[in-house]
Amino acid sequence: MKLFFENGQKPGLINKIVTVQYPHLTSPIEGEEVFFPAPGGRGYWWEGIGEGGELIHKIIHYVMAIIFIGVWDKMKNIHTRTKSDTQKKGAISWNTLGIATFIIVFWVAQTILSGCATTGPEKKQKAVSSIEEFHKEVSKNINQITETIAALNQIGKSGEGDLFKPYQNFAKQLNRTTDNSRSMSKHAEDMAIKGEEYFATWEKELSGIMNSALRAKGEERRRELSKSFNRITSMAQEVQTAYQPFIVDLTDIKTALGNDLTTQGMVSMKPYITRANENAKIVISKLQSLADEIDRVTNALSSRVGL
Repeated sequence: MKLFFENGQKPGLINKIVTVQYPHLTSPIEGEEVFFPAPGGRGYWWEGIGEGGELIHKIIHYVMAIIFIGVWDKMKNIHTRTKSDTQKKGAISWNTLGIATFIIVFWVAQTILSGCATTGPEKKQKAVSSIEEFHKEVSKNINQITETIAALNQIGKSGEGDLFKPYQNFAKQLNRTTDNSRSMSKHAEDMAIKGEEYFATWEKELSGIMNSALRAKGEERRRELSKSFNRITSMAQEVQTAYQPFIVDLTDIKTALGNDLTTQGMVSMKPYITRANENAKIVISKLQSLADEIDRVTNALSSRVGL
């Protein structure tokens, strides 16, 4: 561990920053992490603490709890002294002040705690988690499309049986497909937001690294991973472009069949059912390619070794 001081200052008088050099798995760049930007510099003083930030969180919780209890006891004493004179009024004042005190203390605590969760490693973990959740949604959609097409094909295989029951199952599976598509779209938006926040924070913290070679290496890694992340969001948009028309076609088939659920009606729908099967293969292929790319980027961003 080395401490660097500028302009010949003595130890204990830090000019701008103190740099601690040691490997850290959750840092964007192994080998260096910036601690304690000086007042007036970029970022907050706690942004470089890393794992120690968890202790800061706990300390803040305890301090805010002590403050709240102290204020509560003080207000309770005031209420006790005035209760005999203006009991009704005092009760109303106590309730009002108690609620106001709670809101103020809670707001201050939330403000401080939310400020603590702005470091690069924390933003990175949120981005990785959002990618992993998006991957689950993609896999869910692949399975659901398969179920929906199987249910549609089953209507035509009913033979002499009743067409209504397999039609009901197809309608149910299509509703699930529609819901899953919307859920996947929302997760894609959340993933894009988390990614932008992470890479913006990374860029900001890189500007505070004094070692120019190390800063350049960090910028190179950031550009590389940012490009991979953007490729996921781009592929997700391409999937939606093919996915939505596919759902519209299935919805049209459901409506047409629902009004002519007969043997002749099934015969007239065969060309459209065949096309739906072909489009399903295209959408599933795009979803699978997206899932594979998500796996690759997740492994590149993950702090877990051996992946």
